[in-house]
Parts: sequence; C-alpha cells; structure tokens
Amino acid sequence: MIKAHVVRDTFIRTELNYIDHPQAQRDMHYHPECELMLILDGDGEFIYNGRTYPAQPGSLFIIKPNIPHRIDMMNSKSHTRIVIEFDGNYTDTKMKELIGFGTFDFFDKFTGVYQLPSSILQNIQRTMTVIVDEQINKRPGYLEMIVCKLCQLFLQINRDVKSDRNRKASSPEQLVQTAIEYIEEHPAVSLSLADISKELFVTREYLSRMFKKYKNTTVQKYINLSKSRTAKELLNSTEDSIAKIADELGFQSTSYFSTVFKNETGMSPRKYREFVKITNQLENDYNNRNLKSKRLLDKLHLNDE
Repeated sequence: MIKAHVVRDTFIRTELNYIDHPQAQRDMHYHPECELMLILDGDGEFIYNGRTYPAQPGSLFIIKPNIPHRIDMMNSKSHTRIVIEFDGNYTDTKMKELIGFGTFDFFDKFTGVYQLPSSILQNIQRTMTVIVDEQINKRPGYLEMIVCKLCQLFLQINRDVKSDRNRKASSPEQLVQTAIEYIEEHPAVSLSLADISKELFVTREYLSRMFKKYKNTTVQKYINLSKSRTAKELLNSTEDSIAKIADELGFQSTSYFSTVFKNETGMSPRKYREFVKITNQLENDYNNRNLKSKRLLDKLHLNDE
C-alpha cells in the first residue's frame, strides 16, 4: 500500500479531468488529506476501505483521511471526474464558525459512496466546478471563496443526502440483492434492465455485469423467472383466464407470456394448469383412499375388541 504525497501551492488541490483511455490506480493508497471525487461519465469500480462500489455518472466519493482506496476505470474507454483534496485542519475551525460543524465532523458522518440522482447531481457538480475554477485561476480572494464554496458543498450534501431517497451506494452483492427484491416486489410491472438500473441509480452496463457475476444469469432472465413463479401461483389458485394473468403480470401479449412461461417451466400455461389439476385430483384420490383405509382399520380394531 502506498502513502500518497500531494504537491500543492495552498491547502487544496483540485482537478476537472477528462481521461481519454482506460485507467486504473494499480495500488491501494491513502493520504492525510480529505477528498471528494465525483464521476461525471464512465463506468468502473471504486475500492474503499476494503469494499468495492460502482463508479459511474453521479457517483460521489467522500473519502476520510488515511483510508485506503483506489479507482479502477478499465472498463471505460474514457471517463471524466472532479477531484478535490484539501487539508481538513485548515478548514475545520472555519467550518465550525460558519456552518456549525467542522470538516472532520462532516467526513465522519458522510464518509462512503453515494449515487446521486440528476436533480442533486447538478447542484453538487456546479459547486465543485466553481471550487476547481477558483483554485486554478487564483483570482483575488480565491482561498476565501473556496472555503465558502466548501461550506456550501457540505451544506448541500448534509441537506440533500438526508432528505432525498438516494442512499449510500451498495456493494455489488447488495446491489444485486436489491435488484432481485425490486423485481419480486413488482410482479405486475413490465420491467427491463433499463428500468431497474434507473431505479437503483446505476448504469445498465454495471448492473448487467454484476448480475451476471453474482447470479450467473441476466437481469431479463431473472425477471422472466420471477414472473413465471407468480404465474404458477395464479394458474394454480385462480380460475383467471391466461390472457388476464398475462395482463396482470405486465406482459404485452398472451403469446409472449406463453413463450416466456414455456421457456422457464417446459410447458405452456394451459398445459401447466391441466397438469396441476390432474396432480391435485390424484392427490385427493390418494388422501381419500388413506382416509377410507384408516376408517376400515379403526372398524376392524373395534371388532377385535
């Protein structure tokens, strides 16, 4: 593991960087500075404190001093990011005086990875861009302006991350499990990979890759499997027509529903319903025979007495 040394002319280093090739930090590293990083485009992974998270448009990384981390964007031909590293000791007291909590209070509370929806992303990106502009161009009073903008950024995150339904980004395993739960909680919705990735604030490519890695299947195949399970229950427990069941499960046509169901179960919905009825009848006959046998045995025992 490498301890990074950052060269700067003030308490802060910034970058707004377009990287036109696949890129990855080879080694985990850490540094005494506080760091904020925002991904504007690209698709990869961020390893932070021993866990792996998606790195994609809207990913905000809030990195405490001396916590090991690295970014891997080898899956992207290019990516764009904003990075702000600064000495928390320089800003801590100023923050407490201006907004009521210090730099380290903020990083203790919000350290981690967040996936921001577009409404919040635009404001965060704008503030971080202003900080980069001030640090690069060094207009009169730029250090004071940077501190003010960091205060604004902290207040934005403190307010929006708590109030909005976005949440800390999940690890890949948690992400896949959340996707599965969402699929199974919405059997009546016509879902697609795009729908689920949008709901979970991740790219389609990343969700598809992680789903394949941890479930050894595609998102669409799992959607079909889940809907087929629900269809089995409806075919077994109701007298609803196949067309009605197809509609209830969000299929655009009965024929497509039948095709999906047969691919998952090996038989058409109609054949499955007939099979269940025959099986139930056989089970009832078996139970009836058992009941008759029991009654006869009871009667024989009584006669013996």
